[in-house]
Parts: sequence; C-alpha cells; structure tokens
Amino acid sequence: DWEGNILIRDVDAGRLLQVDGNGSVSVLDDFSQGWISSVAVDGFGAVLVSGYDNQTGISGLWHLGSGGTRTMFTSDTAGVYGFEMLEIGPDGDVWASACTTQACPALMHFDPLGNLQSTTALPVWPRDMAFAPSGELHFTDGYDGIYRVEGSTATRVVTAEPYVEGLAFDQDGYFYVSNGFIGRISLYLPTYNLEDVNFAITNLSGPILLVFGRTAEGATTSRLFATNAGWDDVGLQGTMVEMNPAGMRAPGAPVGAQLLRVATVSLKSGVIGADYADTLQLEDAPGAAVTWSVIEGTLPPGLSLDAATGIIAGVPTADGTYDITMGVTAGGQRGFATFTIVVGEPTIAASDAIDAALGVEGAITPASERFLDIRGNNNGRFDIGDVRAHLQATGVLAPERSVAARGKER
Repeated sequence: DWEGNILIRDVDAGRLLQVDGNGSVSVLDDFSQGWISSVAVDGFGAVLVSGYDNQTGISGLWHLGSGGTRTMFTSDTAGVYGFEMLEIGPDGDVWASACTTQACPALMHFDPLGNLQSTTALPVWPRDMAFAPSGELHFTDGYDGIYRVEGSTATRVVTAEPYVEGLAFDQDGYFYVSNGFIGRISLYLPTYNLEDVNFAITNLSGPILLVFGRTAEGATTSRLFATNAGWDDVGLQGTMVEMNPAGMRAPGAPVGAQLLRVATVSLKSGVIGADYADTLQLEDAPGAAVTWSVIEGTLPPGLSLDAATGIIAGVPTADGTYDITMGVTAGGQRGFATFTIVVGEPTIAASDAIDAALGVEGAITPASERFLDIRGNNNGRFDIGDVRAHLQATGVLAPERSVAARGKER
C-alpha cells in the first residue's frame, strides 16, 4: 500500500493480512464466511478486494474501511458470477477478471468510482496481472503463457516453461515472472525476449505472486517479494521470500496512480430562491493550479461551478435531488468525488404572501419573494400574479380554469 505495508490474502483461513516494515503481521479483515480472490490498493489509497460472501451470496468488489467494514465498490455486477484478479491502472482505473453472461472468463474495466467502462472476453483465466510502465495491461495464465491486453484483444506475447504465475515490471519495462513449481524467477526484456531464465533461484521452492515494495512515502523500491508455496517443505508454506536486493537491476514500476483526494464529504442542500454557496476542497492540495469540472450529472438549475476555485454558487430555481460526479485535476494528477445536492421549497404561509403583496414590510424574506416569482410568472419581480400562483399551488385557491373549459360550462 502507499505506506509500504504488504497486503496478503490468506487463502486457507479467508483472511486479509498486513505485513508492516518491521515484519509484524496483523489481520485487516476476516472473510472466513467466504473467500478473498485478490487484493489491490486503489487510487485513493483504499484497500480493494474481490471475493465471495457466503452470508449474502454476493460475488463482488469491496472497499475495506477501518475495523474491517466493507462497502461495495461497484453496483455494476448484474450477470457477474465471480470476480478473481484485480489490478489498478496508471490512471487509477480498476481492472478485474470475472465470469459474466457476456464472456467467461472476461476482463472488466471500471473507472475509479466503480462505473463499468467495458467488458473484454479473455482466452484464459488470469493468474496474475500487472501494468507495464508504458501502460499496457499484462497477465499470466498460471501455466505457460503471458498475455498483453490492447483494446478488446488479449494477445499471447510469451510462451514459457510451466508454471508461470506471478508477474511484476520494473521502471524500465523489464518484467519478472515467477515459477513456483521450479523455484525460480525469470527476467524478460521489454521486447518479450528472455534475458535470464534463472534471474533468481531458491532451494526453498515456491515463489508465486510477486510485488515490489514501497517506501513509507509511497515510492517504489527495488525490493522484490514473493509469496512462498513451499512445495519442497510444507513448513515453509505461508512464508515470504525476498530477492537479493544487491542483484536487482532497477526499482519497480509505479503501481496504480495516487489520485487527488477530495476533502469535501458532502455539499449543502439548497432552497429555491435562496442564495447558495459551497466550496469543493482537496486534501493536501498540490502547488499547481486546480481545475474542477462536472463529469457526470448536472448541477441544480441556477447553480454554476467556478472551475478555478471549486465554488458552487447561485440561486436554485427547481427542486429535486441532483446526483453529480466532480472531477479535479492539478499538477498532472486527477481525482473524483460523487455528491448529492437536494433542493427543496421554502414554507410560506398564504397570509404572509398576501401581506407581502399588500406592502407589509418584512412579511416574507427577499429569498421567499424570489421563490414566489420563480413559481409564479417568473418576470424578475414579486407581484400579485406570484401570490395567485402560490395560493393555487398550495390549494388555497382553485386552479384557474382554461378558456375552453369556461366556454363548455356556458
């Protein structure tokens, strides 16, 4: 994760473990009533897991919060029968292998907020996935192949001796492939040619999934770790191995993307006719200029966003519930957040509206006058026509009949 801790799924016990820089192990979550298929750290720094919950019967993707609380990462799960491997793209997007009604196996692509972008049929199930520094997603098949995903196509780029499992790229695009059965890690060139079949070997046997470590500040290091199957010695099962740091050629490629975090948790509710103002803010905003935008949904009518300051202001002119997704960019980074703005109507007594129309000072507020004008003839000023419309809308006066209706009565 971003603090340099290593996250490990304990398959047998159904637990998610965390190993800190001192080697201490703690339990982040207990999936004993199901299982964890994969784990990743998303662009906001949150732990994301795929798996199955026996209690709810849900196969899904979850965000893990403090105390092991889980929230669904995505609701786009119709027709999905199983999520497996996870990987975070260099733009913060989330990629997951799954079985769907469209394809099985398939590769599902979500934006950082969990909105499904695409589904791609795969020729084989991925065993491990990783992005090259150039941005292409690659995966191993757990047997003898490595594939590159381009658009909606997965192409085999390496055929190796069984059993290829873990995959990790360094910052130069060289990639490391583990073979737990043989007990070695091979090094490949960015051109997919084999550079060193025995880049790292062990008589402890069983390096499976690979990951480069990070510093406490989030920078990728040249320390390469692997989980250990312990084929030759069952006493070594459930342990980790590390490659000789002196023999590593380069630090690992950055994994995922650190997205900007929006500090604003919620936006104020509004009232038709009343002045509205709220401000979007970032956590640890970079020194670069910040630009805000609405990327999904619409602001309530009458409100506008200042892209430079993040101020949402104006006078709402229509009630309703408005779901919006905000985007923000600064210094080459981007971020997202979803909000709901609820706009309601003020409560104005009929007698107060009549008094105001008759010139009683202070009978209603200027904001209420604006609301009555918006509801009424919307001519930019408060007048008797607005009062009539309000009395009709609140049932004090019967709705005005049309000319055609009056003609029929005659």
